[in-house]
Amino acid sequence: MKKVILIGPVPPPMHGVTLAIKSILNSNINKHFNLIHLDTSDHRDATNIGKIDFINLGLAFKNLLTLISYCLKYRPDLIYIHISQTWIGYARDGLFILIGKWLSSSKVLIHLDGGYFGQFYSNTSLLVKRFINFTMCRSDRVIVVGECFRSIFSRWFPSGAIDVVPNGTDFGLPEINKKFKQNKSKNIVITFISGLARSKGILDFISAAKFVLKDVPETEFIIAGEWWEKDTQTEAMHIIAEDNMKKQLNIIGLVTGSEKVRLFEKTDIFTLPTYYPFEGHPNVIIEAMAAGCPIISTYHAAIPETVIDEETGFLIPPKKPDKLAEKMLKLILDPELRIRMAKNSYKRYKEYYTAERKIELLTESFRRAINEE
Repeated sequence: MKKVILIGPVPPPMHGVTLAIKSILNSNINKHFNLIHLDTSDHRDATNIGKIDFINLGLAFKNLLTLISYCLKYRPDLIYIHISQTWIGYARDGLFILIGKWLSSSKVLIHLDGGYFGQFYSNTSLLVKRFINFTMCRSDRVIVVGECFRSIFSRWFPSGAIDVVPNGTDFGLPEINKKFKQNKSKNIVITFISGLARSKGILDFISAAKFVLKDVPETEFIIAGEWWEKDTQTEAMHIIAEDNMKKQLNIIGLVTGSEKVRLFEKTDIFTLPTYYPFEGHPNVIIEAMAAGCPIISTYHAAIPETVIDEETGFLIPPKKPDKLAEKMLKLILDPELRIRMAKNSYKRYKEYYTAERKIELLTESFRRAINEE
């Protein structure tokens, strides 16, 4: 069985990369490859990602030493790395690539979860560009999470060496068909789940809620997640208090496991009006589709490849709370449309975005990288 060193962090904190690594470790890919996990976790909260401090530097040094020992001990066939989109993170990841190539005869497969790497490359210094070029030329294959991200790596890889592996989840509701029974009342629950940051669209969500409540005061809005920015939290609380929305808008903090299942069970409409620069293919949108929710999101990152406008939900331009409110009201006031989109959303999840489908595609990419196919 081929040996694969899988480099990456696991939760906490909960974000795209940690969830991706966890899902791989818990999958049946172990039936095809001998996975050796090099855990790069920094279990502090998400605000520490990409920052330079003694803890991060110490962890990076420790992880590099661990990779050296793993290469010498296991002689892997493949080294699989989730790469960063910041210069400090990529400095470490680039060294992972070089150590893997210099200390073993393994192939190197890199995986980008987000969509910012192209901008990061364009905006960085000449010295960092040279380092990125040097390390990319020593990688054998790359995975991106959407077709729209292929062009990021076209300068370094031929098209045949770029694989698209969208995110997938095994998240589901025990009684999904209950979501598809028509609710003709206006007591609709609209949910936002994400890191609570300005660029994730949290202030747009709150502003849209204000518009909707003027027309349909029975609507309930739920916000789940952890605050990433103190100033955004202060501004959000000010808007909520100023417009007297405390009764209709409930901020419940981070939800996981059975709490998240219960939240999605009562969610009628899911929204993520994101313009987060590091966004790739949001896991939470896939979870909402798996939970039978119509989606309102933005023309951003790989979201338009997943949410089909007018079919599984609505797509709007970023930073347009008035457009967000308009689409919310459309779904609130048209129960037949809401249920039709919910069914379409769930169907699309089952066809393209299950955890099983993701692992199938990932297994194929692993095999291509080590020339098994």
